[in-house]
Amino acid sequence: MGFKIGDIILRELREKFRIDEDEFVALLVARRSRDPFKIIVATIISQNTAEKNTSIAFERLERKIGVIPESIARASLSEIEEAIKYTILYL
Repeated sequence: MGFKIGDIILRELREKFRIDEDEFVALLVARRSRDPFKIIVATIISQNTAEKNTSIAFERLERKIGVIPESIARASLSEIEEAIKYTILYL
């Protein structure tokens, strides 16, 4: 009973601040893969970049190179740039 007010506050916050995972690529990646490296990469790509472009860049990076440390380490800078060219990081 001592936590009733806290439960009420949490319920109200959840109702008012619903997060649509389509709006946050890093959240979508976290829920789909649970891979910390992929989550970090998605978060970095999303910096100063619209989520639509982040999604495109992450998917291209995954498809063209693979979002695992070994694949990214083996890729050339130009390959990475090509994959994430829709982000501000590329500019």
